[in-house]
Amino acid sequence: MNANFVTPQMIKWAITARMPFSMADALKKLNINKEKYDNLISGQEHPSLPLAKKIAHQAHIPLVYLGLEKVPDENIEKIVRDFRTIGSNPPPKTSANLYDFVREVDYYQDFYRQYAANRGTAKVLKNFAQGDKNGIVRYMREVLSTNLHGRTKNILKKYINNLESRGVMIIQSQYANGDRQRTLNVKEFRGFALPDDHAPLIAINSNDSPKAQLFTLIHEFCHLLLGQSGICHSGLEHKTEDYMAIERFCNDVAAEFLVPTQSPIFEKSWEEVRKEYYKKDFVDEYNVSLLVLARRFYTIGKIDWHEYHQFYEDSYQRYYEAKKLEKEKSRQKIEAKKQEALARGEQPAGFAVAVSHKARLGGLLYDYLRSLYLQDEIDYAKINNVFHIPAWDAFFRNNPYKDAPTEQE
Repeated sequence: MNANFVTPQMIKWAITARMPFSMADALKKLNINKEKYDNLISGQEHPSLPLAKKIAHQAHIPLVYLGLEKVPDENIEKIVRDFRTIGSNPPPKTSANLYDFVREVDYYQDFYRQYAANRGTAKVLKNFAQGDKNGIVRYMREVLSTNLHGRTKNILKKYINNLESRGVMIIQSQYANGDRQRTLNVKEFRGFALPDDHAPLIAINSNDSPKAQLFTLIHEFCHLLLGQSGICHSGLEHKTEDYMAIERFCNDVAAEFLVPTQSPIFEKSWEEVRKEYYKKDFVDEYNVSLLVLARRFYTIGKIDWHEYHQFYEDSYQRYYEAKKLEKEKSRQKIEAKKQEALARGEQPAGFAVAVSHKARLGGLLYDYLRSLYLQDEIDYAKINNVFHIPAWDAFFRNNPYKDAPTEQE
């Protein structure tokens, strides 16, 4: 059965613009060759219904989207103009994951805006002119409180709570639309701000390190106080002067808030700071990355541009290598646990969790659990322990299969 409603332009858009793969990988995922793809996008051939469903699934769009005559305008700058990101180059295009996340956050803000209007909420934050660095930092200290020391995660949580109590919505997320298969890439965005008098919002990528999230929170808070959307790409490359001026200002404000110029740390040399950085007392005192400290030392003239730039590049190289190693270790650990479970003749833990979750949501029929039981793919104890059902006949009231215990047992 062919999906005759599908239009060629939507197939091309779904595969090239929405899927997070290269063309070769996308075609491999869809199990089609280049000739088949060319026929589909030229209109010479219609996809089968299963293929159309597969395309929609991989592109994270409703199936009916493939029947549209006009490709949707997914211009993310209509919502937020830029993002705080890692590295010196912005991503070549906005991923479907990021676009869907930003659109979702925009919906949240719209709902919050209507809620605030119905309650007659007053203006949430003060506004400041760009350049009023001291005024902004003083106001931030008033809103967020100061003299917080200890674990960065705890300080971040405290600052978020203080902002939320003032009426600022904070969104922290690792995934697009809550889908664990759609991780938000830190290289693409670390955070952004959506200003509004009554419903200001900050979004933070929680895949980032706690220290980076803390800096992003303060940086985006500065954008809100300026009444500017998230113009916060953190690269070193030269852009327009207006862009760079706003970015430098927000970075300077965040750095001044987190590491004040009067801090005794600046009485030390940069080499001393690098050696002491990983000591517990030092980490508890300054909840910023070593890269932020390097920027501060450069700003006040204690190191030159070349030394700062070299440290910047080396830091991100080490960061990516560490993340890659961490990911591989995590994969190996999960695989080892699966193999151990299979060697013991057990189902992997994920199986029980998945069955439990789906059954509680009504996604699995009891008949399916019966079939698993009859095929020896799950035993009585597993079902009973996972679902905490006191009597076996809650599942098999009229069908006492196999070795099912009685009520008395």
